[in-house]
Amino acid sequence: MSSDSAELAIVLAVVAVVGGLIAAEIGRRGTRYAADLQAQQAFREVQVSILTEFIETVLNTARAVQSYAFGASAEQRGRRDHGDEWADIQPLLGPALTAVQRARALSKSLIWQDITDAYNTCDDFFFKIIRGSEGDEEYQTWADVLYDETDPVTVVVAMAGDRRREVLDAYRA
Repeated sequence: MSSDSAELAIVLAVVAVVGGLIAAEIGRRGTRYAADLQAQQAFREVQVSILTEFIETVLNTARAVQSYAFGASAEQRGRRDHGDEWADIQPLLGPALTAVQRARALSKSLIWQDITDAYNTCDDFFFKIIRGSEGDEEYQTWADVLYDETDPVTVVVAMAGDRRREVLDAYRA
């Protein structure tokens, strides 16, 4: 009987150790899974935040560039030396350039190359308006730059909005 009791005690001890190891592994996997879910959630929140900020920045940039285009003629914008007009132009030019630089910097931080590429087209568009001319062409208005082209601001904002929706959909899933 005592050998049966000893064998039973050994078997129970082995079962307890194996059970403890299994429980510990399940706990580790559960903790890792929870940590992975939290990391994915945090990453998606950052993505949504960046995309939201990017959309707002591009729209604010468009507003600042339009204000400059309406406040300074194409001829004024095309000149490199503004002389006496500088005091009139600077309050419009400064915010436009600052906004473009901010949008450009933010676009470089995006992880989506297609949106960055679309913004680069938008950036070129903004600078055509800021410069007021390119070669022999003078750009009086936003429409002069676009002519038959699609508005790059609309394109980049739509792309970023679609991507934000995709991230939010994945976040909810």
